[in-house]
Amino acid sequence: MDLHGRRNHSTCDVLVVGAGPAGCTGAGLLSRQGLSVMVVEKDVGERGKVCGDLLGPRTIRLLQGMDLFHGLTGEGGYFIREVRIFDEKGLRGYGRITPRGDFPGYGISLERTRFDAYMRKAAEESGARVLRGIRIERIERPGDGWICCQGISQRGEVRFRSRMVLGADGVHSRVARQTGLFRRIPGKMILGVRSYFRNVPDLHDAMELYFLPELLPGYGWVIPLDTTRANIGIGMRADVCLSRRINLRRHFTQFIQGHHTLSKRLKHAEQTDVVQGWPIGLYGQAWRNYGPHVLLMGDAGNFADPLSGEGIYGAMESAQQAARTCTEAFEEQRFDGTFLSRYEGRWRRCFQEDLHYADRLISLPTHRRGVASLVLWAIRRMSRRGVVDEAYASMITGFFCGVRPRKDALSVRFLAKTLFG
Repeated sequence: MDLHGRRNHSTCDVLVVGAGPAGCTGAGLLSRQGLSVMVVEKDVGERGKVCGDLLGPRTIRLLQGMDLFHGLTGEGGYFIREVRIFDEKGLRGYGRITPRGDFPGYGISLERTRFDAYMRKAAEESGARVLRGIRIERIERPGDGWICCQGISQRGEVRFRSRMVLGADGVHSRVARQTGLFRRIPGKMILGVRSYFRNVPDLHDAMELYFLPELLPGYGWVIPLDTTRANIGIGMRADVCLSRRINLRRHFTQFIQGHHTLSKRLKHAEQTDVVQGWPIGLYGQAWRNYGPHVLLMGDAGNFADPLSGEGIYGAMESAQQAARTCTEAFEEQRFDGTFLSRYEGRWRRCFQEDLHYADRLISLPTHRRGVASLVLWAIRRMSRRGVVDEAYASMITGFFCGVRPRKDALSVRFLAKTLFG
């Protein structure tokens, strides 16, 4: 089928595929630059995503810089100011999220459906046109300065012609597959499952992390959405799940029913959603995210944080860098791969050092029994140390939230403080 002809095409400057945080951030920024932007999203209604629903300090800073934070606080988010560490027996340690530079001393939990709707509305108010219920199936670059996309909707086939396509369509990205940019490395991916619960007692303004032998390399979480509701889930490295043939949903059931303290807290709680699962592409498998007329953002480009699994910050930051590159491409009328390669330089400057060290920390061979025991010992020691040393606890939470350089976690000074106090 020839997609090149101009008949029956919707034409725009930029076609954004995916209306999540990355797509809506990029669309809003480019619309404000005066470009005509269309956003296509395959889902018609709101669809939940396997996510901790936490906007960390890095994301809050980005929202503040985009003048979107004030409106977000009216969406009913819940402030998270502490991280609590649990092992198989119970609470081991805790630490406050402290301000650092222009990073705030808190995060905000908000269901992804609500956050995505908020970001989509912001993009539309900036001038972007959002079209829902369209799945992009085929992409061609005819060599005439345009890129052509074919999609399917409930009404049939739709076609688009644009100068640029921004792929923000998730870890299974059709844009990446169609343009030769798709990459999959199980050792650099997380498989996660989560569900929602209400009437959960003893929730505070704290994110709870559970480091258990059966979940390494990975962890469980309880993230309050308010004083009685919580997002509860687990995540593990994909290669370990595959090699051990782990059924993650079964592990989730064992986690909530078998953990010494959590099972008691959930005894009278009500599960309000089915257990949902999804893969997460970590930064360790990010590679060339550009090509002629194409840039990849967010999960499509594998920008999730290897240490925490946080994806929204990487999605929004990569979208900002993509929007800058895209704006320059229109100023210079250059849409070739050589020109667009500057995007890679930008996202590597943003992410490379910190997420490289995060990848090194998480890539320890913790699926080996001896190393797994050593990791659990280190986590327990750090947790106990944090109880009596507030500054040390602040460093631990800072590493996890990404507001402190992860390379410092491998420094002689920090290791000596951990081992000897």
